[in-house]
Amino acid sequence: MHHPDSFSFKACRERSGLDQAELSHLLGLRHRKAISPFETGRRLPDARTLIAYELAFGDSAAALLQSVTAEERTRMLHRALRLKRRFQHQSAPDVHDKVEFLRALIARLLRYRRP
Repeated sequence: MHHPDSFSFKACRERSGLDQAELSHLLGLRHRKAISPFETGRRLPDARTLIAYELAFGDSAAALLQSVTAEERTRMLHRALRLKRRFQHQSAPDVHDKVEFLRALIARLLRYRRP
């Protein structure tokens, strides 16, 4: 089993030997300052950036979620629960897939909760 820090955004960068400016360039971000909020947990990367991390470092996006702050995970969990409740009361054809996605996301978020 890997130590949780081994999957952090900062640990990924440090293992590569890149500094923040070099990593931001590699990931296609405009400024070096864009990396710091991910590493400190103040902000989540957008989907494109998260995929770029996964491609660059081979760590799964789910594992990288461990480095997200507990506060952000809790906010995401509440939003996912609200969406799931809303979709469960609809009968559109694509609702089942949305509910299943949200169910899996909620399970992942609960699994990564820290005491």
